[in-house]
Order: sequence, then structure tokens, then C-alpha cells
Amino acid sequence: RGFIVGDPAEQRAAFALLKNQDPTMKLVLKPSDGLGCKGLVLDAQLSDLHAETALPQSMIIEEMVGESGGPSPTIYMCGTRVLAIADQLMMSLKNNGNIVPSELPSTQLRAMSSAAVAIGEHLGLKGQWGMDFVIDQKTQLPVIVDLNVGRPNGSLAYYLWRSLQRPPAGHEAGAELVQLARCRRPLKTEHVDTFVALLAAHNLLWTNGCAEGICVTQHIPGDWSTILCASWRGRDAALALYARLAELDHSGCLYGYK
Repeated sequence: RGFIVGDPAEQRAAFALLKNQDPTMKLVLKPSDGLGCKGLVLDAQLSDLHAETALPQSMIIEEMVGESGGPSPTIYMCGTRVLAIADQLMMSLKNNGNIVPSELPSTQLRAMSSAAVAIGEHLGLKGQWGMDFVIDQKTQLPVIVDLNVGRPNGSLAYYLWRSLQRPPAGHEAGAELVQLARCRRPLKTEHVDTFVALLAAHNLLWTNGCAEGICVTQHIPGDWSTILCASWRGRDAALALYARLAELDHSGCLYGYK
């Protein structure tokens, strides 16, 4: 339940209508074209509504499903084919990276996959697209939040790369390669070769046939870039790779989220 509003009066009216339906209902306030949780307000109160005579842009005010800090899975599709389901790592209402495979129960994963396939078929979607979900804490059912079409997802290349990887010696053929995409902001003066050398010096660089390592997937001096921590040893091992790198990197770059 929710509304798209174009001015402060509509915003206040929508807030009142939703609260009149259920006074205990928590509400979400966000820009209608928001990206990366920018401008998102969870459990919005009257004090969070805009008091100006005009809104900076159209806004969405809607029922809040799920809990702050709860699971926030996202599914990656190609047409009607499921590519991957990832867990978005949220911190302070910001995306702090994605990790695949999702650790949600198989019943929820099947429900998300079925919904995505059905929507892809109904809308005749082609190419790469995706959807974001939250989990209803009362029913434990996934609820669709966003449908993302019109652009390749930033993590698509990682999942294509995953299809070329084979388990190293000592790992079963059906083993899962955990992939953690996280952010790093190098200094303006840092060359990519310097970063690669740092990874290699500490045995953190991904190489063919290794059990785990870090791939330099994006390097933009002076701006937030993406690295991929991959491990055949599990989710905790992939997270530990990022933590170890952040601890030993004394170059002055930033780690965390944008």
C-alpha cells in the first residue's frame, strides 16, 4: 500500500490516509527515482515530511514491509532465467556490498525465483534485469520492492566470470564459490599496478586454481571502486578476505560503503 506524491500537500494526505488505515503501520519515504538508498527514510514520521512549498522531486510513501537491518535479497535475471540471488549487505540504510549465494532458506529462494520468472514471462522481458525484495517478518514471505530494468546490473560481470571458474583440488565439483562485492576508494595517485602488487605481496590476489583471493574488478583513482572477494571456503572466508585487506592496507585509501 502506498502512493507517489508530487507536492507536500499530497505527501501529508498520503501519510494520513495510510495511518488512518492502520495506526501501527510503519511507513517508508523515498524519492521515486532514488538510487542506492539515497534519500530513504524508514519508519517515517510527520517530522520527516517536507515542509517546503514544493518537493525537490516526486516521492513515494508506502507501507514498510520487513524490519530495518533485516534481509534484503536481490535477484539477477536474464530474460526468464535466474542468474543468481544475492544478499545485499545493508549498513546505515546504505548498500555495503552484495554476496552470493544467498543464505536465505530454500523456500524463500524458490518463491523469489518463481516470482521473477513469472514477471519476466508476463512482461516479455529480455536481456539482463533484476528485482529487490524484503522479507515480511510476519509471514516470512518475500515481498517485491523494486523492478530494475533498462541497465545491466553492476554485478553481472562477476556472475559471468563465476561461470568460468572450476573448483580447485580438494573441493567437490558441486562446491559453491562465494562472491563478495565490496567498495574501496583508492587515492588519486594510486596506480592499479600498485594495488595488484599489494594483493600479490600478501597472497590475496586471485589466480587460476586458487581456493580464494581478491579480484580487482574496478579501479578509479580518487573515487569509490569495486573489488571482488571470492572464496571456495565459504561466506565467512570471503568476508575475512575484505577485513584482512582493510587491516593491512596502509596506503590511506578508504574501505566501507559509498
